[in-house]
Amino acid sequence: MTLLPSRKIQYMIPIVNMFCILITTLTVVLFAHKVSPTKRIIGSGVMLMASLSVVPIQNYYLLHNQILDTNGTLILPPNPTGAEVENTIYWIVLISLMCCACAASIMQSSLFGLAGAMSGEQPELTGWLNCGQGIAGVGVVALRCLTKYGMGDSQAAVSTLLFFGLGIIWVCVALVLFSVVIVRSEKEVKKGTRSTSSVNTEKDLNVLLLDESNDITIHVSKTKVISKIWRQAGTACLLFTTCISCFPGLTASLKSTTFDLGSWYPIVLVATYNLGDLIGKTLPQYISLFNSKRKENLHLPLAALCHVGFVPLFVLMLTDVIVGDVIAFVVVGLLGITTGYLGSSAMIAGPAQCERASEREIAGTLDVLALVLGLTLGSIIGLIISSYN
Repeated sequence: MTLLPSRKIQYMIPIVNMFCILITTLTVVLFAHKVSPTKRIIGSGVMLMASLSVVPIQNYYLLHNQILDTNGTLILPPNPTGAEVENTIYWIVLISLMCCACAASIMQSSLFGLAGAMSGEQPELTGWLNCGQGIAGVGVVALRCLTKYGMGDSQAAVSTLLFFGLGIIWVCVALVLFSVVIVRSEKEVKKGTRSTSSVNTEKDLNVLLLDESNDITIHVSKTKVISKIWRQAGTACLLFTTCISCFPGLTASLKSTTFDLGSWYPIVLVATYNLGDLIGKTLPQYISLFNSKRKENLHLPLAALCHVGFVPLFVLMLTDVIVGDVIAFVVVGLLGITTGYLGSSAMIAGPAQCERASEREIAGTLDVLALVLGLTLGSIIGLIISSYN
């Protein structure tokens, strides 16, 4: 991303991102019945690819016209024209970010809604969807490490082009694979070879996959669904409030004191978290500690309350009461594992509280709304903590 000397864009990005995601997810919850999940997912994927292309196209133009140095610094004259160019770049970046956030939010909420709806037949779908997010997180960090190591900070603008280009290809491949799976499922539903547990489930899946009607979810009482899943949704909200309070903001503020890793330290910490998160999201598929109604409704929320203990732990590290790179790696890794495991368990348990596929779709989307609310609250708390340190 271009460096904007007079603009504190690094502080605007998380605020704008979380605000857009929260509003978009709420909109999906309220108006999801207007468009089928498959159309929402594919449409938002195309929108995401288009939005991701804005920054690299802009950087290429600026590099070509020698307005941007290869290290990512703008080369502007100290006059009103230079300020106007910088202001234009600033708004282009923010608007593209807003579009990316909206597209990603529509895709995520729709995917979890669809996985929740189909969880009656395949309860592991939501869990594997969480695993996919974990793999994507590790992949993004690996891609950033490769571009940084291969090109260095002196070629930051060029590495940005490569980073975004590969990201667009990644999204495109994911959309193609999703389309293949959906086409296969549609054929099974049309032929009647897909097993269903009840007539209602079969009818609901026909609507969700084939879009035979677009008003099924409008008859589902969202209040009724919330009354069934509020413990799991509340758990997800609390977990991600805690997580985002500590990561990535406070994590990136930590300084390497043992191995003197310099600018690599935040990247290695992020990689540690994402790897732990992937492990945590994968474990529920094999080892479930919350496999009964009592455990889902009582033990899981209690575990989320214990998870809050990471916040004072990070504050102690930030204030140098606890020092050392090894300790930081262990704490960040444990944050990733516990957030991934408990978060995935809560997202799986939510739709499981509902019987009908249409209710489970709403439950999956409401779980995402609770998660996003937690992300927003966590961003605010993290910003407040960092302002005092």
